[in-house]
Amino acid sequence: MKLFFQLATYAMLPLSLAVTGCDGQTHSNLEQAQHHGNHAHHHAPPHGGTPIQLGDELYHMEWVKDEDIGIMRCYIFDGHMETFVRISQETFEVNIPLEGKESKYIWTFSAIANRSTGETIGNSSEFHAPLESLPNQNKFEGILQEIHIEGQYFRNIPVRYPEGNEGN
Repeated sequence: MKLFFQLATYAMLPLSLAVTGCDGQTHSNLEQAQHHGNHAHHHAPPHGGTPIQLGDELYHMEWVKDEDIGIMRCYIFDGHMETFVRISQETFEVNIPLEGKESKYIWTFSAIANRSTGETIGNSSEFHAPLESLPNQNKFEGILQEIHIEGQYFRNIPVRYPEGNEGN
């Protein structure tokens, strides 16, 4: 009987950890979303890039500039920037106003396939956009037009590089 209780205790440990919030308290998913709305906090981007928050910390993007090959990498993450989230969307656009002009630059990120992770176009957590035609590669503001993640639609999201948009 003692062995049964030990096994049951170990079996419940992953479940209890899965619903523990970043404050160490246990929350349902709805309670976690409400909890995040009560205070602003920052999750460190794992690649040292720029965090872009989607929703009330439901998801994040991380933008990482790779000057060596001339791209901006974008990774899609869960709300804590710990787990990659694959999406079916193949591209998304960011509109960047051109200084002193009424026109805007439309910057397109495209999904990347990766044989080592099994990601494919239409099932990827990594996107790339070329840097060469971006008017200002070091500091800009824009609007992420639309992205779909796990049934959620995020539209007209303000983005800033390199500051990010956490705390907005």
